[in-house]
Parts: sequence; C-alpha cells; structure tokens
Amino acid sequence: MGEVWIPEAEDLTPVGTHNAMSGVGGPRATLHCTVSNPGSFDAMVRVLRLKSSESHLLYDPKTDRLGQFFPLNRAARALARGTLAYSHNRVGSINIQIEVCAMPVDWTAGPDWNPGPNFRAMLRAIRSWGIADEFIYRPAKTAPDRANVVRPDNLLTSTAGGGKWWGHCHYGQGESHWDPGPINLATFFGAAPITPTAPPEEDDMFTDEDRALLRAAMRQQDGAQLRKDIGYARDQMLAATDPAKLAATLGPALAAALPQTPDGAATVSDAQLEAALRKVLGSVDGAPA
Repeated sequence: MGEVWIPEAEDLTPVGTHNAMSGVGGPRATLHCTVSNPGSFDAMVRVLRLKSSESHLLYDPKTDRLGQFFPLNRAARALARGTLAYSHNRVGSINIQIEVCAMPVDWTAGPDWNPGPNFRAMLRAIRSWGIADEFIYRPAKTAPDRANVVRPDNLLTSTAGGGKWWGHCHYGQGESHWDPGPINLATFFGAAPITPTAPPEEDDMFTDEDRALLRAAMRQQDGAQLRKDIGYARDQMLAATDPAKLAATLGPALAAALPQTPDGAATVSDAQLEAALRKVLGSVDGAPA
C-alpha cells in the first residue's frame, strides 16, 4: 500500500466528499491544470471548493506549494461522470488527481516552473502506488488535438491502463477538457529524481489510521501547535536514555526489550538502546523488529 496522506502537503478542507474506488483497471495518476497563472494557489483552493470539484492534490509550480484535499486511496472530484457504470474519478484501484496552477501550455518551460521538495514529495507518494514515470499517451497540444489523444474506455478500465499517468485529455465520453497542456514529460519527471526521499521521520511511528485521526484533529485546532507538541513529545521520548525514564515514557514494552543483569537492573549500551527502540517502535507501524 502506498502513501495515503503526504506529510509535506498542506491540509486542505474539501467541501465535496470522497468515494470508494471501483478497483477496476489498476492504479494511475491523472494530471490537470487549473487554467490559471502560477502563483494562484489560494485562489484555486477557493475555486475548487466553490465548485465541489476538488482534486486529491493542488500544486503550484511557482511557489512549490502542495495541498491535499482527500486521502489518495479514495476517489476525488476532478473528472466528469463519463459513460461508465461509475464516475471516471473512481476508475482504478486508485486514481490520484493532481491540479497544477498553470495555463494549458508547456508550463515546464516557463519561468514559473520552480519544482522543489514538495514536488519531489508528491511524485514520491505517487510512485509509492506502483505508478511509473510514464504517460499512457502524449498530452494534447491544443483543444482540437484532444480528439487525437483520447484513449478508449476498454484501455481505461484494463490492467494495461494502470501503472501510468493519464492527462485529463485522455478521458473519453463525458469529458471535454484537454489539459494539462503540451508539457515536456522528461522535464516534468526529471524534476523529481527516482532516488527516494523518505517522509519526515516522526510520521514513521504512525499507522494510516493514526495519521487520519491526527489530521482530523488538526482541522479542529491549531495544526502548527499540534505538530509542535507531537515533535516535542517524540524528542523527549527519544532523549530519555536513562532506563527509568525509558520505562516511564515507553512503558513495559521497552523495559522488557532492554537487556537485564542477574539482579534485574537494566543495563543499556547505545547499540542495545537503538535495538530496543527499533523493536518497540517498529511494532507500532508493523515494521519488522
């Protein structure tokens, strides 16, 4: 299973609701553009919410801002209903919808193409679902060119249609948009080298359910302060090298994982402490001990 929430992304509150995926056709990502100028991130958040047509992700190439409306394993709202038995948004095991703040031109060649760490985080998350750095077909160059690049419905719902990127222009009946524009695909993917960049270390302690609960809580209070509190608590826990503090902070599980002398007192070397921490913290998220 890939990343459901991207830790680096701003948490955007949607108006529309998400839905279950069809499970037919494998994973894919779908690229759109907002038909607005780069730097319009806040305005596009308002527009997408007003129309209840939120994508999973909103990315601004000028500022490298990245926001997330929905979990990546649920259907977003950026595509039309189409002629299938279910909405185009629900095609596949996942269908990650990305809106880029840009006009339908080659925005990878413009002065406002400044991808940074958030762009790399976005592609890291998409790759985590087994989606290759490859489009199903070239993007449309113009609105009339859309007719030349539309893919048939049987490809949309087949295994061959999964594991790749699609553009809005590639969807058939029920769609009319031709975005994301004639972008340079080598430039687009080249801005995020394949070498993986790990999510922030503190998130490794949490399951996807934990992350969802935390994000829900952050919508109800000061998210920055909550992140600060979580980081402080974790720093305090990992800084507790005294066995008594370790036992009090991490509980019986860590105390039991530490080596014991014959008289029952814990003896801790740096290597033993690291091994015990890995064993206990690894059990939290299912990682092997």
